[in-house]
Amino acid sequence: MKKLTANKTLVIATLALVMGLGLAAFKNTDNTWIVGDQNPAVDKVIKIGGGTLSWSSGNSQMEFSNDGGVTPVEIGTSTEIPSGATFDFTGSTAPTGYVLASGGTIGSGTSGSTERANADTVTLFTLLWNSFSNTELVIQDAAGSPTTRGGSAAADFSANKRLPTPDLRGRVIAGKDDMGVAGSANRLSVALNGDTLGAAGGSQEHTLSAAESGSPAHLHTMNHGHANTIATTSAGAHTHDVQAGGGGAGGLNDNVGVGIQNTYSARATSNGAHTHPISGSVTSFSGSTSNSSAVAAGSAHTNTQPTFILLKIIKL
Repeated sequence: MKKLTANKTLVIATLALVMGLGLAAFKNTDNTWIVGDQNPAVDKVIKIGGGTLSWSSGNSQMEFSNDGGVTPVEIGTSTEIPSGATFDFTGSTAPTGYVLASGGTIGSGTSGSTERANADTVTLFTLLWNSFSNTELVIQDAAGSPTTRGGSAAADFSANKRLPTPDLRGRVIAGKDDMGVAGSANRLSVALNGDTLGAAGGSQEHTLSAAESGSPAHLHTMNHGHANTIATTSAGAHTHDVQAGGGGAGGLNDNVGVGIQNTYSARATSNGAHTHPISGSVTSFSGSTSNSSAVAAGSAHTNTQPTFILLKIIKL
C-alpha cells in the first residue's frame, strides 16, 4: 500500500470511474501515490485492473496499491494556474484567490487599496508592477493619489502603495501585436498601439468625418428636354372684315385730275368653329451640379459588436 501527500494530478486506467466519485489521483516525488482528499463515513475499497483504491472512514487520505498492471500517468501539478491569469467568470463577485479586473487597486493590508488590501496580493502586485509601465497602470500612494514608482515592486508594496488592476470593464481583449515573434503584426496600429501591453482604445460610437466619406464630394448630371404640340382656343364660328382702297370704275384709281378716291369693303366667308395648331419643341438641356467638398455625417453610429457580459477575474 502506498500513501502520499497530494500535489500532482494523474490519470489511472479507469479514470472515469475515479472522477465519477469526485476523486483525483496524485503522485509524490518518491513515486508513492494517493487519491483524493476525501473523508468518507465508511471504509471503501475499489478494484481497478491490477490495483486497489482504498480509504477508511475518518481518513482524509486515500491509498492506492499497485498490484501490477496499473500504471498511473502524471499529467501536471494541481497548482499550475499562474498569478495574473485572466478568466471570464459567471459569478457576481470574484472567487477566493482572485480579484476583479476592474481597475481597482491592490496592495498591502494597510494600503487602503480598493479592490483588495491584503498581503496575499504581493505576487500579483509584483507581476503587474514589472509587466506594465506607470503610464498604463499608474501607481498610487496610500491616500490614493497618483505618484511615481519606487525602485522595485517590493519597495512600493512595503511602502503601502496601491497598484491598479487592468481595467477590463466594458472592454474586449486582443493579443499583443508583437508577442511571440520578431516584429509586429501591425493589426492594431491605428486606434491604439497594439505593441504596448495595457494599451487601450476604441469607442462605443463613432461619427464619420468628411475624410471617412460621411458625405463625399460628388456630381449630379441632368439631361432634360420637352417636345410640345399646342393649339389655339376656339372662338366659335366667326368672320373677318377686310377693308381696301381702290380706283374708280373697274377698280381703277379715280383721283387723277378729279381728286376722287373709292374705298371698298369685303367680308371673309366663315369657316365655322375651328382652332389653329402650333407645333414646336424646347431644346434639351444638359448640365450638372456638385458639392464643393465632402461633408461629415450628422450623427454617430454604434460600433458595438454582439456582446455577452461576464466578470473578468485575475488570479492572485
